Amino acid sequence: MVRRTDSGGRPDITNTAIDCTAEYLIQIGILQGDLNLTLNVEHPPPDDDAPLAAAERRLARSLLHRWRAEADAWDMTDPEPLPVRWTPSRRVTSAGEHLPAGSGTDTIAGTFLGLRPRRRLVVLGTAGSGKTVLSVLLTLELLARRLTQGEDDVPVPLMLSLESWDTRRQSLSEWLTDRLRRDHPGLPPVDGVHPARRLVLERRVLPVLDGLDELPEHRRAEVLDALNTGLGGAGDAVLVSRTAEYARLDRDGKGLRHATVIESLPLRPGEVAEYLRKARPPARAAAWAPLLKTLRGDPVAPAAWALTSPLMVWLVRRTYGKGPADPGELADRERFPTRDAVEAHLLDRIVPAAFPPVPAHPARLHAPRAWDAERARAWLSYLARLLDRRGESELAWWRLHLAPLPRLLALPALLVTGILLSFAVKAGVSGLAEPSPLGDLHTTGTIAFGVLSAAVARAVTASWFGQRLAEPRRSANPLLFVRALRSLDRHARVGPLVRLAALSGGPVLVVLLLALYSVTRDAELVVLSVGFVLPALLMIVYAAPADTVDAATPDELLRGEQSALVTTVTLAAPLMGAGTSSFFWLDGGDDWGAVAGGWAGASAMLVLLSPWSRWLLAKCSLAVAGRVPWSLMAFLRDARTAGLLQLSGGTYRFRNRRLQEHLAGGGGPRRAPRPAPPRAPAPPGPPPPPPRRPAA
Repeated sequence: MVRRTDSGGRPDITNTAIDCTAEYLIQIGILQGDLNLTLNVEHPPPDDDAPLAAAERRLARSLLHRWRAEADAWDMTDPEPLPVRWTPSRRVTSAGEHLPAGSGTDTIAGTFLGLRPRRRLVVLGTAGSGKTVLSVLLTLELLARRLTQGEDDVPVPLMLSLESWDTRRQSLSEWLTDRLRRDHPGLPPVDGVHPARRLVLERRVLPVLDGLDELPEHRRAEVLDALNTGLGGAGDAVLVSRTAEYARLDRDGKGLRHATVIESLPLRPGEVAEYLRKARPPARAAAWAPLLKTLRGDPVAPAAWALTSPLMVWLVRRTYGKGPADPGELADRERFPTRDAVEAHLLDRIVPAAFPPVPAHPARLHAPRAWDAERARAWLSYLARLLDRRGESELAWWRLHLAPLPRLLALPALLVTGILLSFAVKAGVSGLAEPSPLGDLHTTGTIAFGVLSAAVARAVTASWFGQRLAEPRRSANPLLFVRALRSLDRHARVGPLVRLAALSGGPVLVVLLLALYSVTRDAELVVLSVGFVLPALLMIVYAAPADTVDAATPDELLRGEQSALVTTVTLAAPLMGAGTSSFFWLDGGDDWGAVAGGWAGASAMLVLLSPWSRWLLAKCSLAVAGRVPWSLMAFLRDARTAGLLQLSGGTYRFRNRRLQEHLAGGGGPRRAPRPAPPRAPAPPGPPPPPPRRPAA
């Protein structure tokens, strides 16, 4: 500021601001004189990571909603989190190398975030010891810190089963990217594409990997080698496994490198008693009193030993939560003399407790849905045996056709369906078809041409999205063409040059072929453009994964597959029929039968090639045999609500591996084996020969 006085005695003030970074200048008072102002405003650099951060937050919210629902189904945080403890493992040579001081009193997320210089954690334990509980609590706390406490440096945990990773076909980053795209197709795009690849490459997601011990023995070392290679020197991960299986790998030098290894500890009977006291209904305090007294006063009782497992605590809550079940019977040592007896009893009672009989109210028009407990146990036992035979833990509806009975019926069903469809189509188009010297061969040829066109279009679509023919599709809304195009580009597995060539060159090729027809009058050009190129483009656009906000569920995948099938049959199949009839229409004919035959053949092929038809065959055949219920998806939803199953992306898994093994073994009530009768002593045999002396 420069102040001077003019000849009239009035001040003349000149304000000069040079190279100023201020965005606002406030002048208070009366300014008499000139104001010379030069501002150099430095705008903050554009935030290129804002769209990626938005996608990351969307992913975190979706996962938080999912795992909160799972924790509620397992009663994990009601009325308070289970008192699961852990300690540095002493059975693994690399255990505790980087465990920060004081972590024994910290939360599992605090322990993980305090690891230096790498955040790699291996969670070990025996069957039912709380490994999954620890991993879910870690996931929930990391997501809560990320969303509610604003800790942006906390990665988004992504819980996956190692069973779905084919290490010979995909690297770690490719597998994580693939699962993100499949399970979370509705994430907002970044630079016009799905953000999965950037989220993985920039290490914004934390893989929480379960099921190492569930893999075949020869695959465990391969998976750990691929995991070490994929993580490199700075990658973070959480690995969950049973102790014995991981310890064998670690002794051979095949464990997770640079990892801190912790082991879940058994629950304390006193803490379990306090947890059950808060969780029990107040009106049933007297029924729970004998069991709680045993837990507090006799920690070596069979019931106290059994309830050191979080799985058994959950089973007790579900089995004896409502009357007239008496939890005090578990304290009876004569009836349950060992820990194994208590655990077997709880596992036997879980299915009846999950599906109790629901009495119908006389005022209701329809009785509520109720599953018979015995039949539900049989259905779950069959599904568990099916998974055990394959060495899997993920129950996917689109793989149910691999069961023995559907595989046996697949070829006969295909032949019968094809024969019936051919008769139906011939009968339907007989009145529309023009007389032809070829007779029935004319109609058969149009149907076969439609079948060929549909097979080509389906193969092109599968190659575009990297899908196998047995995997479900998610259909885009046919009325929202722009959004469908966006889904097409975001979920494509082909390169950008191929996408550009197909999206721009495909319509150009159709127009060019039609233009050439106007010159050459060659009907094959119209057949190629209308019957092959244009239907393939439409199937690529409208069979793209849909834009959904939340993660995919089995029901969403089934609805998406049904929608994709209806869309292709109503949009692409008529074009295939029109291409088939081009020969006759362009020659001046009026053969509507050729159109109907081509459309029917294409529609039949699209339906028979769809995962929905295989699912329908598997469900119906198994339901007729009594292996599964007719309303299988509703039953699986109810089993998940009851806590027997959990969601894993678009598949179901049993609540615990031990529960799956128990149900695979029959899952029925067990009787104590009868003691074998005493055997008579064997008659004495001949005396043994004298020992030979060595030769001199």
